[in-house]
Amino acid sequence: VQLWPSDVGLPGLTEPLDPSVTRLFERLIDGGAWRAADLADDSLTAIEAERLLWELAWAGRISTDSFAAVRQWCGQAVRHRVRGPNPRRRALPRTIVLSTLPATGIRWSTLPRSQLHQVDQLVQDVGLLLGRHGVLTKPATAGETIVPSFAQAYPVLAALEERGAIRRGYFVEGLGGAQFALPGAVERLREEREQPAGSPPDPAGPLILLASCDPANPYGAALAWPPLDGHRPNRSAGSMVLLASGELIAYLERGAHTLMVARQSGDPIVREAFGCLASKVDAGRIPEITIERINGRPALEMRPYGVDLTDAGFAMIPQGFRKRRRA
Repeated sequence: VQLWPSDVGLPGLTEPLDPSVTRLFERLIDGGAWRAADLADDSLTAIEAERLLWELAWAGRISTDSFAAVRQWCGQAVRHRVRGPNPRRRALPRTIVLSTLPATGIRWSTLPRSQLHQVDQLVQDVGLLLGRHGVLTKPATAGETIVPSFAQAYPVLAALEERGAIRRGYFVEGLGGAQFALPGAVERLREEREQPAGSPPDPAGPLILLASCDPANPYGAALAWPPLDGHRPNRSAGSMVLLASGELIAYLERGAHTLMVARQSGDPIVREAFGCLASKVDAGRIPEITIERINGRPALEMRPYGVDLTDAGFAMIPQGFRKRRRA
């Protein structure tokens, strides 16, 4: 899923489409919002039109004016799972089973695509990356899909630096000399430099729970992972990080069975981090958590961390510490 500003044109797509999908897409290009029933004719049924519309949606060519399509899609899957056995229905083809679902008034329209020249499109994409990261480096672009590589973005960055639009310097230690930053980002870095090294995160700074592969998480991409007991974290799908004022506080592996904490037990920020995890479970934002290992050791052996977990609402079990959503 990609979120784009409304005033920025989406990049062009070059993936080919099936002939039947292309013919339907050509009817939508002229504009307007169309329902599947409106696109039906002698050669195309409403059910087939809806199927082709979904193919265009998954290809990123069209969208709807509401979340009704997503709700309907999720509802179809649920209904198929909970419907009781019916020998007559099992004998029907899957396409006929889908056709028994009620028709909807979902309206589809094409997404605006940028008609910029390839060079102008690259300049726009580099500007988006600068606005996202503040300080753009080669490792930061490794996890991005907007620009193919840092080598292609470098000429644009150098030209912007010559015009005075951005600055080049050695802003972040250990990330090489090819660093480009917006003027506002440089000023914020200077403010952070005035704080003593190794000082705790700003108490006013909120704790943020992110997927480890989220572009907002700099660790494992723009920054190296800090040393943690256990093994080295990674930006794998399903794992999460807890950040406070940009500092890594904890890393939760995929499956929520292994927790790595960057600070000592009893630290107020650690207790706050565990409370943040518990609140996300109670809110239904993340599923049940069963922590079996902490910093490479069995969780039950890490008594000091166990006290912080139980204070946050985790229950001690034979496997470790578990947090379930409150009824």
